[in-house]
Amino acid sequence: MENKQRIIDAILNKIQTDYKDDVAILAVYGSYIMGTADARSDVDFFYVPKTDRALNLTYQFIIDGIGYDLFPIRWDRLLKIAAFDQPLAAVITESKVIYSATEDDLQRYESYRNNMLKLCTEEGAQIMLNKAYEYFNEVFIYLANMQREGLRLIDLRIEASKVISKVVMTVAYANHTFYKKGLGSNIKDSFKLPKLPKDYQSLVETIITSDDEEALTALTVELVDGTRDFLMVRSVDYAEPEPFETLFVGYYEELKSVINKMLRACDQQDQLTAYAVATYFHEEISQFLAKVETGLWYNDRHVYQEYSGVFEKIFNIDLIELVARGDFEALKTAVEKLDADFVALLKRQNVDIVHFDSIDAFIADYETR
Repeated sequence: MENKQRIIDAILNKIQTDYKDDVAILAVYGSYIMGTADARSDVDFFYVPKTDRALNLTYQFIIDGIGYDLFPIRWDRLLKIAAFDQPLAAVITESKVIYSATEDDLQRYESYRNNMLKLCTEEGAQIMLNKAYEYFNEVFIYLANMQREGLRLIDLRIEASKVISKVVMTVAYANHTFYKKGLGSNIKDSFKLPKLPKDYQSLVETIITSDDEEALTALTVELVDGTRDFLMVRSVDYAEPEPFETLFVGYYEELKSVINKMLRACDQQDQLTAYAVATYFHEEISQFLAKVETGLWYNDRHVYQEYSGVFEKIFNIDLIELVARGDFEALKTAVEKLDADFVALLKRQNVDIVHFDSIDAFIADYETR
């Protein structure tokens, strides 16, 4: 440990002697600071450059068989880490600042640390859940890769490992926390979290040891499905119901131009535009209606079936089927009916529609606002 301190002292002395105007922060983190280092442990350190000249401090080296990496992290990247947009939280939260050029530099760094710790309280839980979703969304790329023809077992294992790495981060953020250790420890630490997807630990451990290509893919899909269900349950905890009469104020006025676009597409038998508008109607109106019913904003994270119930109950139409058939006459009739039914719904919910019979009437009203 004494030898490791000598390395830190040498770097600190170099900064103070030759780079005091070029470096904002020098920080040490990891096992050395946490008191868990052993004979094979390195020292984890980084610095925040003030100038491009400071980049000359970057140095990778080996001493007695142990590798070290003195690397720069600029303020803009630190800000991304502090927002949990990059999985390096412990670099900030578990670090010790051993050099700061100015008090302002130190306070700026500490503000990042304090904001991160605040996000990991109940106050920041919903923000952290959104971060969890951001990490989780990436797993579908790897799942798609696993469906490619001709993949070997090692190919599938690598793609599955990418899924596991994203899911591991997902469950931490969904528990509004982060990992304090590095590579490898995160998986073990994730098993200790209070809230986890169904069969989480057994699935992860079985995926790691599986030697059957078909089973490996199926287990990975099961892990992703379970994590998705887990996030959905966590989302319900933060549902915020919104009254119909406030959520839909001004909505129909905007929707009217899209309705007219669909009617024009029907007249011109423009199937591509009709398709785009039809899917828009089904998705967005369903999302708004589901927000009133459940308090949740459904989006691309969710399957249409999960939020389409109210829309289908009220309107009982499938515009996309009519577009697929190319039945523009029936489609136009259905859209006109949707328009009328939507207006009737708004009236039942006491939502006023701002409508003028002429431009003069609009101007007279607008000038009094």
